Amino acid sequence: MTVPVDSLNFDTIALLTLVVVLSLVLYRFRSRLQTHSFLKIFYFCMVRTKLGMSAMERWARRFEMPLKKLGWLMIPVGFLGMLVMIEELVRGAITVLQNTDALSVGVVLPIQAKGVFYVPFLYWIIAIAFIMVVHEFGHGIVARAFKVRVKSTGFAFLGALIPIIPGAFVEIDEKHLAKQSKYTQLSIFAAGPFVNIVFGILFWLLLLGIQPASEGMFASDGMRVLQIAENSPAAISGLAVGDVLTAVNDVQVHSVETFDSAFRGKLGGNTVSIATAAGAHTAVLAEGGRLGVQVEEARHLKDSVVQNHGSLLPSLFVWLAELVFWLFMLNLGVGLFNLVPLGPIDGGRMFHTALERVVHHRHARTVWHATSFVMLAIIVGTLISAFV
Repeated sequence: MTVPVDSLNFDTIALLTLVVVLSLVLYRFRSRLQTHSFLKIFYFCMVRTKLGMSAMERWARRFEMPLKKLGWLMIPVGFLGMLVMIEELVRGAITVLQNTDALSVGVVLPIQAKGVFYVPFLYWIIAIAFIMVVHEFGHGIVARAFKVRVKSTGFAFLGALIPIIPGAFVEIDEKHLAKQSKYTQLSIFAAGPFVNIVFGILFWLLLLGIQPASEGMFASDGMRVLQIAENSPAAISGLAVGDVLTAVNDVQVHSVETFDSAFRGKLGGNTVSIATAAGAHTAVLAEGGRLGVQVEEARHLKDSVVQNHGSLLPSLFVWLAELVFWLFMLNLGVGLFNLVPLGPIDGGRMFHTALERVVHHRHARTVWHATSFVMLAIIVGTLISAFV
């Protein structure tokens, strides 16, 4: 797979700036850092504070009973999300094993590179900040509703030699939590992912309301090529990243749907003619009728929109609509991923707590470790496939 990497574009410069800022923050608070490293390359470090704790206390007192009862919804949603993620991860791993050219999961970052699920920088940093605040606030407010002590809040950083991904945490008194009922523990563990999922749904509903107006402002130019698999029919035909495809077999392609339909029913060995804004290409499709590209719609503001409203306000509206889209996608994605039955993340802790309810503590821990190992192997394997 070949992907353009423009080292001078805005996203790359902004990400490098973020890394510098995070590095300065780490240096500034170096005496207060608690760091966990792996292989002396990967590390996770924390800076403890008291930010937000008073707000958690106020909200927990005001909505104590509703928050306690909300566990009856949060816990089933958490386990349902866990089953969904297990199915998705296993299905993704099988797909990778069956087809090495299949696009797999990737790290979510604001850079265009192999193995990376690209999100424009401003959308990425706003969404990450929002997600981590509401996620940790959810844990903290539910903990305080059950009168479980919250020791601190703070900032966290995940890095590989240099800090890359910012984070946040709420530190709950684990000894106090261990003395609580299983319902209380499960409610607290499920609260963070549940809040992200709820916000994901709310942003999706908002998107349904504003997307038609946003989409109506544009005219399509065709489908722009974002990625091309190595040695794929697209690469062999001479297509390049950035080309705008306008037709396939003389059928206009102006949306993802029309592009997909142009290849529906095609088989390996079939020949297709592809028209682009720069010229024509012929490709012999691979097994399954695959061309080997990832595309997005190339479009421009309609002349009528520019004449009536100018370009600034429509562009701002479209930018906000895109932000809502990423807030929907990333809230839902992060909320569900946190429900994977893996080690110390929320889903892993829910799974371990539930196991202790039905089997002996020692056996529960054995099953928890084995499940975490399998989930970690699947995740690492699919991530490596995205890079390789």
